[in-house]
Amino acid sequence: MFVRQNMYHLILEIDRRVNGIRPDGHPCHKVLPIDVEEEKGLRVEITQCAPLVDSMGYSLIRLTDLDRTHSDIADRVNQHKSEYGEAAAVKISKAQSMVMVLNNNCDLAKIVSESECFLLSAIPQDDNIIDWRILAPNKVVMNKFISRMRAEGYGVKKISSCDVELESVLTDKQEEYVYLAYQAGYYDVPRRISLEDLAKLADCSKSTLSVSLRDAERRLVISHAMNNLDNMKQS
Repeated sequence: MFVRQNMYHLILEIDRRVNGIRPDGHPCHKVLPIDVEEEKGLRVEITQCAPLVDSMGYSLIRLTDLDRTHSDIADRVNQHKSEYGEAAAVKISKAQSMVMVLNNNCDLAKIVSESECFLLSAIPQDDNIIDWRILAPNKVVMNKFISRMRAEGYGVKKISSCDVELESVLTDKQEEYVYLAYQAGYYDVPRRISLEDLAKLADCSKSTLSVSLRDAERRLVISHAMNNLDNMKQS
């Protein structure tokens, strides 16, 4: 089925400090079992982040051992769990480690999950400023979302916005399965539901669901790639 739907695309610059300050430190830093301010010679950078569901969010944090005094940092951080969330770390070089953090109390994730907006990407400039690409159903929802962010104390700067026309390339059944998978957390990182349990919700066999989702994902990727190619040819 090919259905054209108008949406609203915007790029926002978000200051995730509340009212310009972060008195308790960055919420993702708090998940780590270290005092970021006290660990001299250790650079902590958030390279990617995204909301999950409710108040949960995840982020990728790069730890750089600048003076080679934190050779055990990956072991210290790995598999740590607390009331704030959990962390998994891997050493990628002599000086650097990457940590995936699941944050149980991300206020930004809560705001996004309660809106009707869809977050396409979240790219941090630094620990305070992050660039968001958002899809909203219309301008009313977009303005309501921005107003909520500002009311909560976050800095929001609109970089650009425009109407976009999306075209669905999925069958009715694929639309149903993909939406169910999204709502149930199948595409979350980490997944909140297995394919087997998702098939029970969809009232179909595991193999049928697997084939349908793979084909839907292939169609979406091809559609996205072709749209990008068209845009490159026009530019």
